Amino acid sequence: MTRPRSTLKSAETRERILGAASRLFVEEGFRQATMRRIAEEAGVALGLTYRYFPAKEDLALALYGQLAVELVKRSEGWGSLPLAEGFRRATLEKLRLAQPHREVLSALFAASLGGEPEARAASLVSDRSAAVRTQVRWAFQRVVERATDLPPSLDEAARADLTTLLYGAHLMVLLVWLVDRAGGSVAEGLVDAAAAAIKQAMPYAASPMLQPSWRGAAGWVARFLGDRPQSATGRSS
Repeated sequence: MTRPRSTLKSAETRERILGAASRLFVEEGFRQATMRRIAEEAGVALGLTYRYFPAKEDLALALYGQLAVELVKRSEGWGSLPLAEGFRRATLEKLRLAQPHREVLSALFAASLGGEPEARAASLVSDRSAAVRTQVRWAFQRVVERATDLPPSLDEAARADLTTLLYGAHLMVLLVWLVDRAGGSVAEGLVDAAAAAIKQAMPYAASPMLQPSWRGAAGWVARFLGDRPQSATGRSS
């Protein structure tokens, strides 16, 4: 079905504003790139810019959201794999999706370290980006659900904690990738190292001695992000 002309124009305007913001965040910095400058760069009225993006951090969140939606879409087509390989595939896919936006993502990350409330709100680990994190976490939940080497005895809570750990490991890789001066090779090596560690741990996943450790680690990741515990359905409990 053909989309209405008004809908297409609205989507094009939104993309123009988002593209202009991305360029200015890289060229001028997140703090210096005012909404007025973004509107001028996009060639649209300031009021219209605010209609699409009520605050500057909404522009960053929109970019994160686009990447999350695409990752979830691609995860639906993934087949069953060993957990380590599933983690590796999901994390490398995230890096591939992020590659065209690396400069602006790096600029946003650098700004978030500066302490400005507006920049902190635009970070990957802010309260405002919690919904995006839930979306990305869903892709890693699919990896856990389809893992061929998980012990059947693992209950839903254990699988939810495992999903949180995989998500946290992927986030660490992403942050390393953003500051990796070697063009991404350090981050890719970290993915391989993490996948190897997961593979080695799989025979002991159901061990009563090991589970408290990785459940505790999952709890730490959730507290660090300020996220509520997740159920096995991927929704906050």
